[in-house]
Amino acid sequence: MSALPRTLEDWLLWQERLNPRLIDLGLDRLRPVAARMGLAQLGMPLITVAGTNGKGSTVAFLEALALSFGVVPACYQSPWLLRYNESVRVAGRDVGDRVLTDAFRRVEAARADVALTAFEYRTLAAADVIRASGAGLAVLEVGLGGRLDAVNLFDASVAVITSIGLDHREWLGDTLESVAREKAGILRPGRALVCADADSTPLLAPLAAAAGAVPWLGGREVRITAQQAAWSLHWGERALHGLPAPALAGQHQYINAAAAVVAFDLSAVADCVADPAPVARALTAAGVRGRLERLPPRPGLPERRVDVAHNPHAAAVLARWLQQRFAGARVHAVCAMYADKDHRETLRVLAPFVSAWFLADLPPPRGATARQLRAALAALAPAACAHGFDTVEQAWQAAVSTAAGAGTNRADLVLALGSFETARRVLRLESTAGSLET
Repeated sequence: MSALPRTLEDWLLWQERLNPRLIDLGLDRLRPVAARMGLAQLGMPLITVAGTNGKGSTVAFLEALALSFGVVPACYQSPWLLRYNESVRVAGRDVGDRVLTDAFRRVEAARADVALTAFEYRTLAAADVIRASGAGLAVLEVGLGGRLDAVNLFDASVAVITSIGLDHREWLGDTLESVAREKAGILRPGRALVCADADSTPLLAPLAAAAGAVPWLGGREVRITAQQAAWSLHWGERALHGLPAPALAGQHQYINAAAAVVAFDLSAVADCVADPAPVARALTAAGVRGRLERLPPRPGLPERRVDVAHNPHAAAVLARWLQQRFAGARVHAVCAMYADKDHRETLRVLAPFVSAWFLADLPPPRGATARQLRAALAALAPAACAHGFDTVEQAWQAAVSTAAGAGTNRADLVLALGSFETARRVLRLESTAGSLET
């Protein structure tokens, strides 16, 4: 066997070459590797989080809840934005390079000749780190779907499904029903299913019954009232009142926060009703990069935000936020997407709220080109103002310059969206030595 990688970056690149397929769903290849690693159980209560959108925010609320109650959380998320270490967190901190590379070596020792995908490799390593962490609660974010996702190797104490929308159609199907079936694969008999999104309840209720799971569904067992300065959350006979607005922006975050509170309470690591003060602290402390993230103010510029919205379902949520916050304002939107995403429908949903588009290429083979995005936009909104760029960085610089040239208007917005890669590039540009701040 050739020498193993040494640095974290080398390990990540090496893993991507093990399996020629970026996505290779199924658990049969993973089970023997996990068994050789002794990963049948993580040794602590486990919450798994699936859904079309809202997973990262829900994990952030769960982590904040655990920390607020004095419970050590261990979390696994994907994708990351600025560095891979963001994917595995213990006690609210990113795990260091050495811990991750040691876990990768343990995976490699157990892998034999199994051609794991990069995501599968990293999931096993994350589980290995979490099992050894001594944490009081594990939170694992499902990568794609649920039934055949690597995270589904582990039996959850509580399963969360944040929302159901169309995405990854080639893997999950062309209907909401098929998507819901795949995501409901994380359910276990006698264990709780939490979904605070009332729109998803009709899809998930029969699936929970078929799986023998205990449903806690939006509009039924879970209810949110008075989404204003203070709001209330009811689940079963339990309730919390006078809750503060979530720190994460957007009305949809009430749903994510509600799901997190209910799931955390059902995990039995703490009693949210008996001690509501930590719940309030957690809601105002939770943070996650790239979710309507507001960038630091700059003189002469309007508000600037970055959002990872990358499918029609997320675009609809973003559109509602724009309608509420920026109706009548000038919105300069930087957009770059992957070719396998429904960019036509995503652009259609957002077009009425955008004054000028700054469209950019993402790298091949997966990235869509600015020309493809412009063609789709022209068919949907022929009068739309759209510009094309070779890179996200160029598009962002042009959008910021245009906003500056239009004169400072606190009501306007410069917004980047379309993919995690789009958000990553803008955040790096704004936070490194080569950023617009210098």
